[in-house]
Amino acid sequence: MASNETTVSGDVLYQNGDDLSEANLTRSAARSNATDYVERGLSVVVDAAAGTIDIDSGHCIVQDGIHAYDVFPNQVTDISLPAPNGMNHVYLVIDEAVDDDIAYHVDDDDTPPANPSLKIATADGGAGTATPLNPDPAAAFNQAALADRAAQPSGVSDKRVLYVDESDGNVYKVNPDGTEEQLGGGGIFEDTDDDDIYEQTAGQGIDTPSISTGALSNTESTILINSSIETYPATANGIESAVTDATEGYRLLLPGGSYNFDTTTLDIPRRGTVSGTAGGRGTRLVWEEGAGVGIQADASVLIENVTLTGPGTSTNTDIGIKGDTGDGQSRFRWVNFDGWAKNVYLDNYFNSVWHGCLFGGATGDASGFSEAASVHVDVASGANNNTRFFGCFWANNQIGPSLTIEGNEVQVIGYQGEANEAGEIKVVFGGGHQIMGVRVQNLKGGDGIIIDDGPTMVCATDMEASGSGQNGINFRNVSGGDAKTAGPHFFSGFGNDFNGVGTTGSVEQRTS
Repeated sequence: MASNETTVSGDVLYQNGDDLSEANLTRSAARSNATDYVERGLSVVVDAAAGTIDIDSGHCIVQDGIHAYDVFPNQVTDISLPAPNGMNHVYLVIDEAVDDDIAYHVDDDDTPPANPSLKIATADGGAGTATPLNPDPAAAFNQAALADRAAQPSGVSDKRVLYVDESDGNVYKVNPDGTEEQLGGGGIFEDTDDDDIYEQTAGQGIDTPSISTGALSNTESTILINSSIETYPATANGIESAVTDATEGYRLLLPGGSYNFDTTTLDIPRRGTVSGTAGGRGTRLVWEEGAGVGIQADASVLIENVTLTGPGTSTNTDIGIKGDTGDGQSRFRWVNFDGWAKNVYLDNYFNSVWHGCLFGGATGDASGFSEAASVHVDVASGANNNTRFFGCFWANNQIGPSLTIEGNEVQVIGYQGEANEAGEIKVVFGGGHQIMGVRVQNLKGGDGIIIDDGPTMVCATDMEASGSGQNGINFRNVSGGDAKTAGPHFFSGFGNDFNGVGTTGSVEQRTS
């Protein structure tokens, strides 16, 4: 057997000759409960290279028969380990017959010293780690330890008690006859025996098969107190089938993280419908804070016919998208700018922000498009849309205009168009729009900007056309009279003509 003892300075209270001073009394009173435990400090740090340990100063209570002593050892360093490559056992030892006699006993076979002692740690010399011991008092009441009563019926009810097994995160109930029954995993659930609602925060969500969520694919779901079901896709590609297959009353939630979809279509059903069929509560899709959502595209994959539908009110958005950029804005984004998107339809949708997106190649109307466009912003008349496009690029669209706006307060800043065949931007109705920094090259057909409604502000445009009979900005009161708002419009900082051929002027106002 190998061992050593190292003398350490400090105080042992109370012994003959000790004063009942404030310092001694307050130190002695600073305890949580009972004896034989470390009140604070005495942490052990292993130096594996040197084969030694350091022990911090602290306070512990050491019992010797009917006597208990408050021990306040000071810090000590470089105590040699008997087993520098193995397990060592660290005891604090006092000699109650000698004033302030404190020592640390370290051995490799866990043999307690003869004098009163308290084991404070084990030290693994090979791993360079230490495990503290006896950090809490072993309290007992009426001869029944608290730990022994944790899984017993409480006596408050003759039905059952619930507890969470920390080893597996599951919830169990203990019946009056002592048998146990597993209720499920983490979350909020209902015990059908007595219709009580219980909340359990440990563990994982209740799995989809156990609650019959309407064949939701690749998801985990949790039953809420209000009987709705929140569903989290387990994989990114699970979102489309989950939304499509969901029965009424379900919400699909994306927690923080990045969700990219390698798919050619993504259709989110409107609230108030079930999988596109009128009636019922429908499916709500919610992007939670920090969830960056996008369509994964590359040069070989064309993203098309993307439809996002909302409730038609600015105060109750069904599709709330908050990106992972930290700016707090709603966001739906393309994650690979080598790819393109066409036929993007924002129906009754609010507060969307599109940064640096690529749109192009639109050849025909997708389902739900009231007007042909590569990107179509469509909200209910009079609703507040607040959709914003920053630094987006439209090219090679065969239907048009490339961007069609039906809403209010739409911002288009940093628009770039190239080789589009049926116009660039068309304002169908609404007001408070801002169109700024428009750069158009090789517009093959249609007008640069068509305004059927207003008021609209247009600033700093630079347009080039290759077709004939085209206008830079064309204001048309197509319905005549009061059916459309006639302005006022504000135009500033644009060239008088297209830098192309066969144009009829920069600004034309007419009724058709």
